[in-house]
Amino acid sequence: MSRSIDINDPQRIAEDILSAKWTLRVLNVLAQGPARFSGLRSAIPAVSSNMLAARLRDLCGFRLSRACIPI
Repeated sequence: MSRSIDINDPQRIAEDILSAKWTLRVLNVLAQGPARFSGLRSAIPAVSSNMLAARLRDLCGFRLSRACIPI
C-alpha cells in the first residue's frame, strides 16, 4: 500500500489493510499454519508473484506476519 495511514485511527488502519486486494486470501492461508512463498502461490494460484510479495511486505510492515520478504 503506497498511501500513508493515520496511526491514530485504528478503524482506518484495519480498513486499509484488509481492503487491499488478495490480503484476506493470504491471511486465510497463513491462518492455517506457516507457509513458504511457493506454498502460498500454490494455495492462491490466481495471484502473481509480485502481488503476493507486495501483500506479504504490507502484512509484515503491520506485524501481521512474522516472516518478511527482503526488499
